[in-house]
Amino acid sequence: ILDIILTPIYVIIILAIANYKKNKHISENPIYKYYVKGLAVKIFAGIIFCLIYVYYYGGGDTLFYYNGAKCFSNLLFRSPEKFIKVFINGPEEKYYDMFDFIVGYPPLWLYKEIYALNVMKITTVFLILSFQSYIVATILMSWVVYSGIWRLYVMFCELYPTLYNHFAVAVLFVPSVVFWGSGILKDPISLSAMCWYTYSLYELFVKKRNIYTNILRYVLSLYFIFAVKPYILYAIIPGSILWISYDKIKSIKSGFVRFLVAPSIIAIAFFALAFFYNTLGDKLGKFSV
Repeated sequence: ILDIILTPIYVIIILAIANYKKNKHISENPIYKYYVKGLAVKIFAGIIFCLIYVYYYGGGDTLFYYNGAKCFSNLLFRSPEKFIKVFINGPEEKYYDMFDFIVGYPPLWLYKEIYALNVMKITTVFLILSFQSYIVATILMSWVVYSGIWRLYVMFCELYPTLYNHFAVAVLFVPSVVFWGSGILKDPISLSAMCWYTYSLYELFVKKRNIYTNILRYVLSLYFIFAVKPYILYAIIPGSILWISYDKIKSIKSGFVRFLVAPSIIAIAFFALAFFYNTLGDKLGKFSV
């Protein structure tokens, strides 16, 4: 009953906010004609995701994350002091013992896995804002995740302004990405974090604007990637280094100077990458290269 009552209310409020943002920017930037459409598709996909997992699959990781997060939110209202201790610490048994039969116990096999535990903690925030409604929490997460995806779309459109219709399809409307990037799972969190990572890198090193804001975005995006799917960094860091290195080499006017400097920049990038792999590898355990 709560889902049926709250879902249309939250959807209308979210789309109203999105429509206000679209109207505010569309006169100066025509790509905003896709802003509400992309978000509406994202929210619709989140609702379909919930229905498929509940009524077709009859369960799955998304519901385990939800049930675990529900225990966290129950603990918050019953004992805020215990909640803070559990929320800011890792999967140690002494913190798991702070749960009880009244607030419920998160799935132990997820609680022991630090990355799954982090997903439950993130989901807890959305549960508190959704009155513990599974479908509304999914809609809220889809809305937050969409912010990163939209930023990636904006970045591509700045690089290739004439292709904004093509990028709308590629970034906002690919069905499999929209579906798997809209539920309570690791994937939507890591996807949005990767988009924010790429956008903030572009703003910092290519456009060189809003430096402090984008440093914060960059650090936060790295944190969320590391908290949920750290092995993604193995894929995204090399591409980042090549991209930024090439951009710096391309900016040198003299072809002769470029010829002299390019090997040095590539060498620095290579050693930075090797240092990163060696440093991070010890912390990733089974995800180590």
